[in-house]
Amino acid sequence: MKIFHVLSDSNIGGAGILLLNCLAHFDRSVFDIKVVLPMGAELCPRVKAMGYEVISMKHGRDASYEKEATKELMEIFRAEMPDIVHTHSSFSARIAARKCKVPLIFQTHHCAVMPPKYKTVFPFKQLLGALNNHYSDRIIATADIAARILRMQGTKSKKISVIINGTEPMRRIADSEKADIRKGLGIGDDDFVFTISARLEEVKDHRTFIAAAAEAARVHPDMRFLIIGKGSLEDSLRSLAKDLSVDDKIIFTGFCSDVAPYMNITDVNVNCSRSETSCLAISEGMSLSLPTIASDCEGNLAMVEDGVNGLIFERENAEMLATAMITLYENESLRRKMSEKAYERFNEKFTASVMTEELQKLYIAEYGKKHRTKG
Repeated sequence: MKIFHVLSDSNIGGAGILLLNCLAHFDRSVFDIKVVLPMGAELCPRVKAMGYEVISMKHGRDASYEKEATKELMEIFRAEMPDIVHTHSSFSARIAARKCKVPLIFQTHHCAVMPPKYKTVFPFKQLLGALNNHYSDRIIATADIAARILRMQGTKSKKISVIINGTEPMRRIADSEKADIRKGLGIGDDDFVFTISARLEEVKDHRTFIAAAAEAARVHPDMRFLIIGKGSLEDSLRSLAKDLSVDDKIIFTGFCSDVAPYMNITDVNVNCSRSETSCLAISEGMSLSLPTIASDCEGNLAMVEDGVNGLIFERENAEMLATAMITLYENESLRRKMSEKAYERFNEKFTASVMTEELQKLYIAEYGKKHRTKG
């Protein structure tokens, strides 16, 4: 079965990481997979290193739709004749696949941001629904909330399948390496570390994290806070930390291609997102047995069970987040129980192998259905 994955991203975001996790587990005796990427995309060398062919595009860089990209993709599909085109935020690829009569068009819907009301009522609901229904045979939602948003915008339920994001377990490092990392960051051996790993943008709500850190650290001064990632809000977030007199306890690491060293010195993982599907940073933390404090957006609620493998707080409620931080700092036995449950939950539901197996079954089922229909 010949499958083409198409991404328009020039950088490595959530969709790229998700694809890499799948590529590591696809059954190559059944699936012949190629990846179509913009020329010079950061994902290219990593895909090639896994032994997959990359087809580079001149057009469509960081754009869901571009007329020239559609033309270029049509040339590729006509030459290669894939059985399935699986897109990630590339509307151009779906149009091209339909025009070239590719047997099956898949897309993965990663977004969990609630749409404005006008997109859920006539006539926009009907228009958006018609586009999705015509240009996709199967739509994979990465969380129940993503599926609900699709339905709100007119996508037929029968076209939607929910497959939760999966990830590889994060590597564990030796105690000696942990000590070196702590020393390099100025974190003491007995300091307690909370970590948030997310791009520095509004939707991830680092302001609530910083405000809660300031409040919690007043109670327990040996708390430290790691912020992993980069983004447009970095300067304003640094200013906020300084204004709240917690800049000596908060460490901005910047972008990290390998977050494992930082996660290995973390005691509690934190997610403050205003919206989320299935967060890779949470599942990666679970693979290291980290309990999570997470905001109450729907994607997080599907991953973190309050009081079992972590704690849930109300979105944008810094006081409630600070209370959760203090609770886990002070209650070692609760932390230990949550750590065990986090690791169990990861292995049951959030591994890359589980995710890929579900996707492969869907490919085979839809491919078989298409061929039975033809016959």
